[in-house]
Amino acid sequence: MSTIRHSPMTYMVEAVTCLTALVVFASPAVRADAPATTGEPELRDDGVVRFRAQGEFRSNQHAARDSALRDAQEQIRAWLARQEPPIRRVPALDFINRHMVVQQETPQEETVGKDRMYKITVVVELSPSQVRDLRERERAFAGLWALGVVLAVLGVVVAVLRIDEWTKGYLTRWLVVGGVALAAGLVGIWWFAH
Repeated sequence: MSTIRHSPMTYMVEAVTCLTALVVFASPAVRADAPATTGEPELRDDGVVRFRAQGEFRSNQHAARDSALRDAQEQIRAWLARQEPPIRRVPALDFINRHMVVQQETPQEETVGKDRMYKITVVVELSPSQVRDLRERERAFAGLWALGVVLAVLGVVVAVLRIDEWTKGYLTRWLVVGGVALAAGLVGIWWFAH
């Protein structure tokens, strides 16, 4: 009975092929960690989505506006998560404050003991072009992650082959096992971070 002996290169090529197929063809599950909204947004005829966000009572108007902007960001996050396909990237609070707030209502004032508390309501609009930009950024980010993982796996393959040459084949099996484990770890990191 003859035994077929494969070279380390054959094992590495098979491992890289499997890992590359996993990275390219498998997509991570959509996370359903979006918070519930306080109210349904208004969808206008021109495609603009309008959110009405009300913050909590705070000790000054600046903090009350920040609270309202955080509520608007959470409403936008929930709405984007319900889109098909879902969008996980959300505009930053600074971007919402500068580019998306179209109206701020008069602050509500309430006196608690000696302190004066403020509550602010803002109206925020999300245009179709902003949704497209968010979707483009998400796709670019996912593509860069995938490219980074593929390059890291190829780097592991090259490192294993160079070390195998350096050790003159004495550690081939251990290097293959270690290389496959490291490449699988890189793919796992990509999978969960994505």
